[in-house]
Amino acid sequence: MNRSFVVISGIALAGAGAAALTVASLRDAASCRSPDMTGDSPQLSERTPAMHASTDSPVRHVSEADFDSLLKDDKPVLVDFWATWCPPCRAIAPTLDSLAKDSVGTATIAKVDVDQNQALAGKYGVRNIPTLIIFKNGKEVDRLVGAHQKDVIADRLARAGR
Repeated sequence: MNRSFVVISGIALAGAGAAALTVASLRDAASCRSPDMTGDSPQLSERTPAMHASTDSPVRHVSEADFDSLLKDDKPVLVDFWATWCPPCRAIAPTLDSLAKDSVGTATIAKVDVDQNQALAGKYGVRNIPTLIIFKNGKEVDRLVGAHQKDVIADRLARAGR
């Protein structure tokens, strides 16, 4: 007999329900639901080693203190709202590093850690991460939620620059 099993948080599911859950899980695995944007519970990042920016990466790590000055640029600005505990966020980090290197002088790529900047994430309605918001002249012009391939992100960034 052919059976499907899925274990989620210690609960085993069998049969067709497991297969449907597996498909849904794979479909939704490109983004993470933020566990808490209000600060009411301990942050998961406290239990996860911090991701440090590569010293040779042109990706800017920004906070609430310097976010507004970032948006004053007349070039497109792509902001990645991310967290250290989010696997899709970590997965697209090399893609954003590469895109930032390719975009020097034509666009700015920045990252905002949602655990450290919850008010900023709330201000822009970030509920799932990674959320990539593209700004032009201080205004949001595009948004991508979840992990995407470099060519998709680059195309959206190029459209914002026109």
